[in-house]
Amino acid sequence: MSPRFRLLLFLGVFVILAVMALVWGIALQDEDWGPTRVRALAERFEDRAWLPWAVFAGTVIGLQVAIPQLVLVPVAVIVLGPWSGFAIAYLGTVAGAVVGYLAGRYLGRRPVRRLSGPSMKRLSRSLARRGIQSMVVINMLPVVSQTLINLLAGTTHIRFRDFLVGSVIGILPPTAMVTLATHLLLQVGRMPTPGEALALLLAVFLTAMLLWYLTRRAWNWLYGA
Repeated sequence: MSPRFRLLLFLGVFVILAVMALVWGIALQDEDWGPTRVRALAERFEDRAWLPWAVFAGTVIGLQVAIPQLVLVPVAVIVLGPWSGFAIAYLGTVAGAVVGYLAGRYLGRRPVRRLSGPSMKRLSRSLARRGIQSMVVINMLPVVSQTLINLLAGTTHIRFRDFLVGSVIGILPPTAMVTLATHLLLQVGRMPTPGEALALLLAVFLTAMLLWYLTRRAWNWLYGA
C-alpha cells in the first residue's frame, strides 16, 4: 500500500468519524431527530414479531450492496435496542458474509476479479494461505470493503469452514464496539459542553490514528503472505 493511499485512507476514516459526530450534534438540536424521538419511534414497533426478521433481512441485503457496518449496526440498535440489536446485527452480518461467499463461488473468479482489480490478487493469495487468520483481521479492520472480500473469498481456495470461523470471530468485536457507541450516543439528551465537544473531537482523532496504524499493519501482514 503506497504512502499516498495510506494518507488518503487515514483522512477518509477521520472525515467519516468527524461527520458522524457533527451530524449527531446537529440532530441533538432538533427535537424531531433527537434521541428521545428516535426511541419513541422505535417503541412503536417493538411488539411487532416481524421486526427482528426485517432488520435481519435488511442487514443481509445491505451487505450485498456494500452498505457498511457503521450504518447497519446503529440502525439495528436504534430499532431493536442494544441487546437485541447487537444480536440481530451480528447474526445478519455473519449471514450476509456467507451469502457473499456463496455468490463468489457461483460467479467464479473472472467476474469477481474484474470487479476487484489486479491489486486484490495478493490479498486473494493471503486468504487462501491464512484462511481463518486473514478473515479475522479483515473483518476486524477497515482493510477493504466487506462485500468485495466475501465475494473474493468465494473465488479462492479458502475452505468454507475457515471462512465461517474467521468471519464469526472477526465480525464480533467491531459489531460490539459500534453497538456500544450507538447505545451511549442514544443516552445523550443534551448538547455537549465546549470541553466535552473538544474531548469528543480528540477521541475521534485518536480513533482515526489508531485505525490508520492498525490498517497499515494489517495490509503489510496480509500482503506479506
